[in-house]
Parts: sequence; structure tokens; C-alpha cells
Amino acid sequence: MRRNCKAGEIDLDFKVRKITATLFAEFDYLLIVECKNWSKKAGAPDLRIFCSKMREVGAKVSIFFSKQGITRDAKTVIRDAWLVDKIIVLVFDSKDLDRIINQSENLYTILHDKYISVRTSSKE
Repeated sequence: MRRNCKAGEIDLDFKVRKITATLFAEFDYLLIVECKNWSKKAGAPDLRIFCSKMREVGAKVSIFFSKQGITRDAKTVIRDAWLVDKIIVLVFDSKDLDRIINQSENLYTILHDKYISVRTSSKE
């Protein structure tokens, strides 16, 4: 079911079960997901809107899926969202999805690496 908030439509939302001593303890109750199946990279304006949705619903960690990835400016928006608002946007692209589907890497490991990358402003 798609939901709407003042900042716009939320593609997917999930309830998160916080598990002590795991990455999921850092998540809020609500995880929202944005999906962009575009032939181009998602840009800074797209990430700003998504971060507005996160702030509006009180999500601490969320997932932004962009088939082609995101632009350099969009990466800056993600870094600033962490530095200013302490929210984490985990970006997945088609290569990440392929790693998960083909089980070449564990989903939890990918989530953890992306989470640490945002928190430390480093590359995965």
C-alpha cells in the first residue's frame, strides 16, 4: 500500500523490529523505501524530497533504490542529512540488487556497510 505525506508519496514502508546489538537497533519503527527505475541517475532534488519524507514520518534510516545510482550532488545531500539531522539514507542500485538476488553477498552485510559508509562519510 502506498502512503502519502505532505512531502509526497511513499513507495513502500515497513515496520522494523529492533534487535539489540544489531544494525536494526539503530532503525526507527518505520522504514520507508523510495524506488526510481529510471534510465538516469537520481539527483540532489530527488534526495532532498526523500529526506523531507523521512523527517516528516520520523524515519531514522531509510532506503533509496535508484536503478542507475545517484549523482555526486545527491551524495552530498545524503552526507548533509546525516550531519544536520542524523538521518541515514541507504542507497541501492541495480548492482546491489544483483548481489542480493544472486546471493554473492549477504543483505545484512550490505546494509551494514552502507550504514557505516554514511555515518563515516566514506565510500563503501
